[in-house]
Amino acid sequence: SPEEPAIEWVRVNGSWEHRKNRAEAEKGVKRVDEIISRRNPPSVGIITFNANQKELIQNLLERKARDDHGFYRKYKRERERMQDEEVQSLFVKNIENVQGDERDVIIFSIGYAPSPAGNVVAQYGSLAAEGGENRLNVAISRAREKIYVVGSIAPEDLPVNDGSPAGPKLLKEYLRYAKFVSEGKIRDAHSLLQSLSRLSGGTTMQATEASPLAAKLAALLAENGLEVDAKIGASAHGLELAVISSRKPLKYSLGIE
Repeated sequence: SPEEPAIEWVRVNGSWEHRKNRAEAEKGVKRVDEIISRRNPPSVGIITFNANQKELIQNLLERKARDDHGFYRKYKRERERMQDEEVQSLFVKNIENVQGDERDVIIFSIGYAPSPAGNVVAQYGSLAAEGGENRLNVAISRAREKIYVVGSIAPEDLPVNDGSPAGPKLLKEYLRYAKFVSEGKIRDAHSLLQSLSRLSGGTTMQATEASPLAAKLAALLAENGLEVDAKIGASAHGLELAVISSRKPLKYSLGIE
């Protein structure tokens, strides 16, 4: 519905064992069941951060399909889904294997959680390799309508420091952004966009100051009750100003060059 946030944070009390998080996998399967049971279900994709978690979710879905005939019919329909002659089937993929796959709804299973000993150990794998931020950037842009982030730790608990590779840094900032959006903290979410743009490889325009004319126009628009962002975009071809939509605060209703 229009009132729902575009990104929803789903917190679970999971633990990290054998590079898997079973609680998150089970919550993801439950969310898939809820989504595909709707009257006009959206297309769905699930993205994980390692192959072990992907295989666990896939196995749980297949087991549920074997044990629950009602779920089997819906699951089979979604696995074979075509839309306008384009494959829109339900998929479960780890971050390395997501390419041009867009779906209406994407479910992320972050996986990282305290171990049985209570330590948060994140084995970032390909996310920490060169170009890891590009893989994440592709993954977080796959949803047309809605993202569910299923996670077991708060973003600030993710073990990332100044010396960490760009991929894990981007993940931490994205999780902070997702949580702000989910909680309706729109201004906090907007303030993070510049950091996200830099970490994802963009040469953000927001790093430069608005021109005097743009600054004056922004002030006049603000006086008239409109919220305005300056220097929008991750390239030199961005917009000077953009007016934030009053109905959908994470979208813009007008761009101004």
